[in-house]
Amino acid sequence: MKIKSQTTPILPTLVFSSLIIPFSTYTYDHQGQRIKLDNGTNTSIYPSKYYNISSDGTITKHIFTPSGELLATIEGNGTATSTKYIHTDYLGGSSGSTFFNIYGN
Repeated sequence: MKIKSQTTPILPTLVFSSLIIPFSTYTYDHQGQRIKLDNGTNTSIYPSKYYNISSDGTITKHIFTPSGELLATIEGNGTATSTKYIHTDYLGGSSGSTFFNIYGN
């Protein structure tokens, strides 16, 4: 008696998932100042370099030193405020930041 064996080849299964890579669109005015940032989810309007308003209601104030370096940002959304102090490295780039949060009642 002869036994026949039959094997079914196992084919690799490929699973594709939808990967959406977020990107941002920046808009600048004729002087090179940013006036709009759109990341696909949220849009921020920059009336001046000193503050911006996001479509989610967050207002961010930018604090500069007299020489023009960014020192801190203050964000508020009506119920909470957070302050972020910017720490620069020896080349003048922002290498770190410190956060302080204040929650309102």
